[in-house]
Parts: sequence; C-alpha cells; structure tokens
Amino acid sequence: MTAYCQERGKGIDPQAFIDHYIANGWKVGRNSMKDWRAAVRTWERNEFQNSNGKAKEAEPIKYRA
Repeated sequence: MTAYCQERGKGIDPQAFIDHYIANGWKVGRNSMKDWRAAVRTWERNEFQNSNGKAKEAEPIKYRA
C-alpha cells in the first residue's frame, strides 16, 4: 500500500489510511471494503474536493475518525 500511495504521488499518508480502516474493521460505511486501491483513489478525490478545487502538494490527508 505504501508503494502504491508513493507511486501515485497525491500525498496520501498510507499509515493514516491503514489505521483508519483497521479501526473501522475495513468497512466503507456498512459494507466490507472490496478494493483498497479504489479507496485510496477516493481519499485522493475527497482531499481535492475538500481543498476547494485546488490540489494540495505533498500534504497528507489527516486521520478521519
């Protein structure tokens, strides 16, 4: 997962991603995660949208509880 996040270069903190989903039992909402790569891409998109349309460079996504 770390290599995938680094390869994509979008500033996702893989450890924060892993910690978040471990804490939630690898669930996305009420459903079990089926594709962690797709979940990483969703985190990337959400970070872009949360920044008012401006991509943040190399700033990791904060842990979400």
